[in-house]
Amino acid sequence: MSSSSSSAPATARDHRRGDGPAAAFAFAFAFASPPPSSSRLSFTPGESDNVESDDDDDRPFIRPAPHNSSVFRAVAIAYSLLFAIYQGSAAAPGAASTDALRRMGKCLVLPPNAAAAVHLLSFSIWFGTVVYTTFVAGVAMFKNLPRRVFGTLQGKLFPLYFRVCSGMIGVQILTLVAMPDVLGKTSEVSLAVAFAATLLNLVYLEPKSTSAMFDRYRLEDEGKRESEEYEAKAQSFGRLHGMSSLANLVALCGGVIHGVRLASGLAV
Repeated sequence: MSSSSSSAPATARDHRRGDGPAAAFAFAFAFASPPPSSSRLSFTPGESDNVESDDDDDRPFIRPAPHNSSVFRAVAIAYSLLFAIYQGSAAAPGAASTDALRRMGKCLVLPPNAAAAVHLLSFSIWFGTVVYTTFVAGVAMFKNLPRRVFGTLQGKLFPLYFRVCSGMIGVQILTLVAMPDVLGKTSEVSLAVAFAATLLNLVYLEPKSTSAMFDRYRLEDEGKRESEEYEAKAQSFGRLHGMSSLANLVALCGGVIHGVRLASGLAV
């Protein structure tokens, strides 16, 4: 994905199961690629990846979408929080858990206590990653990096980001089936929706939007910024970026709902 300092961790100025906890986390991190050998990024202007900075043109790369605004994100998160609290007061945790989860839970060798620990850790990693990437790292990079450097960095970051997130949500789903009467259907649904939205970003929206972004960079280098082809790519990028941003927000709201349900299941 490449998108904006928006709720999607999208490129900003480019508007801009197993035998125990270790096996469960191995499932998640199998999605992720190894980190780069160097902690510093080095870009040489004129190379084929088109990362040179050309911020002389102040025109926005895409038009900001309404759901990328801080107000929209705050309202969506607040609504998710209120919905989860209401659901928690309306039914006891686990009351609506599905028979399918109970059957699946019997197939797991992971003890319930271990499943609970892995579940909490994977939720923490996932939710923390989403919040940090969306509201901290994305904003800082958006404000301090040249447009093409930022876009190229995001194009490398987000495939890994969505792999880690989808892996961690998968771990939560697998461990949830070992304790199907703890959290209930609300958590099941919220995790399923978040998983679907993240996978959509991983396999379709992010690759397509990144491709469209680099197509625009190529056309800019060819001096075709005013061409119909460039305009078509701009519209395609804007549409894909908006969908990616919205899908990321949906996953984040699912995390808020599940987090509240987790808190309601804690013995304090």
